[in-house]
Amino acid sequence: MRTNKTRKDTIQWMKELGNLVLAQEVPASRKLKITLEGYFKDQRSPDLHNLHKVIGDAIADALEVDDKNFRFTDGASHFGYDEPFLRLLVNKY
Repeated sequence: MRTNKTRKDTIQWMKELGNLVLAQEVPASRKLKITLEGYFKDQRSPDLHNLHKVIGDAIADALEVDDKNFRFTDGASHFGYDEPFLRLLVNKY
């Protein structure tokens, strides 16, 4: 998971995401469809597709599977939230 270019806070976030995935009993499958939605304060939000790599790596590490067959779909970005958050829907395909 960690490379020389990965920030420590990003690595911690990836571990937390992996633990959440395990707690939700996501099936350990190489073929997962991951839909990502963002809830942000304002229009100055990240492009959701820029988060695919770090999310895919976190899920793959937690489930101990290869992420090469993960399929990402970007849902909507929503604005006007005091605390930004991401919503992930993970299903087998």
